[in-house]
Amino acid sequence: MGSQIKKADLSRPRKTLEALYRKKLKLNRLDSFSPYYKVGKLMRGEWKDRPGDKRGFYEFLSAIARRHYYRVFYQGEALLAIYGQTKHWLKSPKGWMPKSIGNAGEILQQDLIDYLFVRYEVPQFMYQAWQDIDPLHISWFIHLAQGQNIRTAPGMQAHLTKKMAHEFLQAPTEYRIEDALIYGQVMAMGGRKSLVKKLSLLSTSYLCQDQEMWLTLLRLFINNPELEEDQQVDRIVNYLNDRRLVKVQIDAYGQLGPQVTRKVSLKGKTAKSLMREVKDWENSNRYGISAGKLVTWTPNKVRNFLYRANKADQKSPIYRIMQLTNNYAIEREGEVMRHCVGSYLHRCESGDTSIWSLTATTCNGVKPLLTIQLHEGETIVQVRGKANSMPGVDESKIVRQWAKRERLKVANYCELE
Repeated sequence: MGSQIKKADLSRPRKTLEALYRKKLKLNRLDSFSPYYKVGKLMRGEWKDRPGDKRGFYEFLSAIARRHYYRVFYQGEALLAIYGQTKHWLKSPKGWMPKSIGNAGEILQQDLIDYLFVRYEVPQFMYQAWQDIDPLHISWFIHLAQGQNIRTAPGMQAHLTKKMAHEFLQAPTEYRIEDALIYGQVMAMGGRKSLVKKLSLLSTSYLCQDQEMWLTLLRLFINNPELEEDQQVDRIVNYLNDRRLVKVQIDAYGQLGPQVTRKVSLKGKTAKSLMREVKDWENSNRYGISAGKLVTWTPNKVRNFLYRANKADQKSPIYRIMQLTNNYAIEREGEVMRHCVGSYLHRCESGDTSIWSLTATTCNGVKPLLTIQLHEGETIVQVRGKANSMPGVDESKIVRQWAKRERLKVANYCELE
């Protein structure tokens, strides 16, 4: 190819990909909604800690380029994860021809995954591993796709009997992979789907780390269905989380660090004796919640944002918009920014609101700038600085860039500059 080309050609994906790779098409010629923007950004970015090399990734993208199926390139990060598993490919990507009727990006991505990896049918919920770019769950997906049993999957910590493994495969399509494991255990033990649904809404990750205690707890819930009917399950889980968690660590961006836990035994416990302990614990703590209790919730799927205005100047600030997904981070945000974001905890837990923090990192440390409220993962409804001050011009620009990339609406009353 000779001179620079001015824009992406949707009907000629290979030509566009080559121009991006050879830097004959500038990224700023693409808007953030272009199917080539994400893959172009990946090819132009640093390759440290990524699989293979840039040329190999470009050749993979070129191999799957199809004139009528260019929307697959919307799935940039997932395509990079697929490229990172070349040793598990069953076929060459050059032979891929989509069987799907639809040509939406996610549909094409699944079709490509099936072509490259799937020898045996995999439950639909397992495809979420590629959307989440979760290396452990991706390894489980490949393990199942090769006809292996989930019980022998790499890094599998959950205790699964043969019946539990069978029930795991039957979990509903909309389940998260972690919830499907709980589904397999509960259903194989004779429990009800309603118990699984209840547990999926609670913070159980630290309890699941101790499978002996966890299975004892499940058995107690199943043998005493009145605990579920009387809304006691969440109280017990809160109590055990508090017993198990010793120390919570939060970094400068409000993200959870390694947590220190301790072993909790339920040996010999009955529903009545356990509820007595729960009531004693609640009575000794304000509002039934320990001051040291960690509360987490499922993150919104909107992505975090990283931005440096002057890439040539390594001393220029790095701006981050990070989601806060635990009560410690929310409470600290309120204290540092001197506003009432701490009162939004219950709305964050319910999922209708998510809270985000804009910070600037320099050689002098991390400086908090703004707190952002996002409603239902779609609309930015509130943006405030310290002591509820209005956002400045530069800060507003960063928020708008994030909103554009993630296709978020900005409410008129946000008062962004």
